[in-house]
Amino acid sequence: IVKKQLKNYITAETNLKSVELTFFSSFPSFGLKIDQLEVKNIVPGAQNNIFVQSESVQLALNIRSLINDNKLEISGITINNGAINAFCDSLGHANYMIMKEDPADTTSEGFDLISLNFIRFEKSTISYDDDESEIYFSAQDLEGKLKNMEINDDHFKTDIQVKSTNMYLGMGTDPYWNHFPLKLKMGLEYQFDSGDILIDELYAENGQNKVFVDGLVGNDVPNDGFDFKLEYSVETESIAELIEVIPPFFAEYLDGFSVNGYGKMVGKISG
Repeated sequence: IVKKQLKNYITAETNLKSVELTFFSSFPSFGLKIDQLEVKNIVPGAQNNIFVQSESVQLALNIRSLINDNKLEISGITINNGAINAFCDSLGHANYMIMKEDPADTTSEGFDLISLNFIRFEKSTISYDDDESEIYFSAQDLEGKLKNMEINDDHFKTDIQVKSTNMYLGMGTDPYWNHFPLKLKMGLEYQFDSGDILIDELYAENGQNKVFVDGLVGNDVPNDGFDFKLEYSVETESIAELIEVIPPFFAEYLDGFSVNGYGKMVGKISG
């Protein structure tokens, strides 16, 4: 039944091994547990045709909506030992745009993603390659949660609390975080029309280094780039350790320097 309903509402090819109702294992939530889930969506240029693959996925359901309104509202998703490979080409064609605008089964309601409150990751891997905005992100051995999610026609908003043994963030050809471990906590808002990213109280920790960031990463369409309006603070107990993780385009200014000790730096990034 679940596989049939998925075909009514998404365009991607979906395979799964089994589905079971959960209550005691997910108490106090009522939910569905899907084993060996695979969602395949081919977009030319993507490094992987598999968009989502997971050992198990648990969906937390709004039981009141299911019983009273016969409506399937997903309040939370837990991905265990999974991999998400998101891709968007330079023309905006994305492998994660899989929802049908006109479902084949008009007698039932679709999956209401507007009610989605959290996504939890357990021992998972994520990659996001966006050739249109030239933003590239990946995280291995990912543990954590996106919570307080809000999705509407204007924006996507969430609180993020995750950790990874190997995280990467690049913009264009520049690596801003080059495959280092990281603990991250922040508020994030992505505005669909402008492409702007609002960062609220970002806290990042790597070893003895701590970074605090607030502000805006604007989408500078006319110049095909980004407009930064950020305030930051960096604290470290080991300057030598901090230098190891500085992006290469900043680190080149420190060539020939041998520095150690502890320190704190406060500043702004604009332009």
